[in-house]
Amino acid sequence: MGNRYLYLVRHAQRAVETADDGPLEQDLTPAGVEQARLTGLRFAPLPVDTIYTSPLLRATRTADAIAAHHPSARRITLPELIESAPGLPRDFTADYGTVTAAEVAEMRRVADLAFARLFAPSPDRDTFDVAVSHGNIIRYLLVRAMGLPLDLWRRFDVMNCSICVVNIAPTFTCVERVGDVGHLPRELQSFVRDAAPHAV
Repeated sequence: MGNRYLYLVRHAQRAVETADDGPLEQDLTPAGVEQARLTGLRFAPLPVDTIYTSPLLRATRTADAIAAHHPSARRITLPELIESAPGLPRDFTADYGTVTAAEVAEMRRVADLAFARLFAPSPDRDTFDVAVSHGNIIRYLLVRAMGLPLDLWRRFDVMNCSICVVNIAPTFTCVERVGDVGHLPRELQSFVRDAAPHAV
């Protein structure tokens, strides 16, 4: 068996929601387009075997920018990577106050399907896979990979187009990098729609 090097990428900055948004919702802002372009350049020299993406437009647009440098990479839309809240810490209920316990359990079940799909060693050789997804699900996958209490995903954040790197070996899993935005200039480092004021 080989190692799987998994790059978890949060989507680029998205536009504000409007009443006209369709089921795949908002496209990228101009800043988000540039974030995605620079992220594509960051991956250009790396070997990429497969690019997984959430079906939401902000994720697929970001994946497009990476795929532009890897035309032979497989593209797989993975519905399990859609944004969700796979667990609600007590201090987070204000944002999801109407979500029922059953709905949270279903979101966690779906997130666990994504984990099972992505966090398995490569069957025969080293592989390099990218998964473009959303902040909540990326954080959940990371805390699960580290064996931490699952509700701790709320205790840290990842910026738009940040990169997390996980080495999934036959006998261990190692989170090697979390939230890397070194490929983005300070003015393009954002969490939602504004530049992060404390970005360095």
